Amino acid sequence: MEKGKGIDIELTEEDLRMKLQQLRQEIQETRKRRIEVEFATAIARTANATLDAELAAKMTKYAVIDEETAAVRKKRDALKDITVMLQKSLGKHSFFNQEANISGPENTGPEATEEDTGEKIVYRPPVQGRSKGPTNSFPIQNSQKGKVAMGDNNEETSLTDVVVAQPALADQNELILQLMQQIAEMRVEMQRKHDLPPPIFAVNAQPDGRPPT
Repeated sequence: MEKGKGIDIELTEEDLRMKLQQLRQEIQETRKRRIEVEFATAIARTANATLDAELAAKMTKYAVIDEETAAVRKKRDALKDITVMLQKSLGKHSFFNQEANISGPENTGPEATEEDTGEKIVYRPPVQGRSKGPTNSFPIQNSQKGKVAMGDNNEETSLTDVVVAQPALADQNELILQLMQQIAEMRVEMQRKHDLPPPIFAVNAQPDGRPPT
């Protein structure tokens, strides 16, 4: 009987030792698992913090874009209002499809310029004797020794003929030269207004003041 009791006690002690070892192993495994879980939790927290930072940056960018969009919408609305006002003022024509039609003074357009290009200044040398001027002429200046007849000096018509008759006195010759010079200057000024190169018109006077023969 005593031997049987001793065997039972020994078996019981061995069982307890085995159970203690199992418990220790389970505790170690549990600790390892807890460390692994804590490490994974730390990684997850870091990733979560990164995602939070990215989300905050995106929200800030979205707020900036939203403000810019609102500003663009305000500008677009203002432009629409201005366009409507202009369309009302211009009538039925669209503001964006209408071409500007600005007309200048008379005889200043391209057609008038092209017509003026064909004009020429003709200088007729003085003729010894009597000569008749054009039908449209200045009032004839009569003197005892000569007559002077000039063509019409209207800017709307062409300057074509300059006729000098009977140059006798130095005063008359000087007056003729002055009139010719004024006509040339007026013609140059007209062509400058039309953006055309000025014609060559030179008057070579003789030493005694008379016009060229």
